[in-house]
Amino acid sequence: MWKSVLSEDIKNKGNSYIHGNVRLCGKHFEQKYHTRVLTSEKINYIKESSKLKVKLLKAQEKCKTLAQRLRKAENFSKNSSFIKAIEKLPDPALLFTKMQLQYMKKPRGRRFFIEEKILALTIYKQSQKAYNLMRKLFVLPSKRSLQKILNLIPLKPGINEFVFENLKKTVAK
Repeated sequence: MWKSVLSEDIKNKGNSYIHGNVRLCGKHFEQKYHTRVLTSEKINYIKESSKLKVKLLKAQEKCKTLAQRLRKAENFSKNSSFIKAIEKLPDPALLFTKMQLQYMKKPRGRRFFIEEKILALTIYKQSQKAYNLMRKLFVLPSKRSLQKILNLIPLKPGINEFVFENLKKTVAK
């Protein structure tokens, strides 16, 4: 079909000759004779773009699975049997669990209550390394927030009446 516009002597020279020497419209030339000249730069670009597409697909799949896990965790945390089981925990464990459930959505700008900060401060004073590890895994106040709390406590050299009063309250319980 596409050869009908050519003269007989050019037709007889073959498709390779026609492809190399005769100017033809791309849609009238057979598909098998279409070639692209790719430079090494273009080849590298194509390889890199295909790698990036694969990375993007993996990241999208990971995001979907993480979103599904988050939805399942939220549904589980709203379950009545889970709430009943949490209520039976000791006060510090209950406070810690509620803190994790309450603040899991907001990554920045969390506002911790004083009780939560005191709980975090007790963990921090037991072991700073453990607190650093737990802070990576759980939602806890920053070290700076805990230091601000410590600065509010008036400590002077010598006998401290504030410490004795708190000891008396603790022993009375």
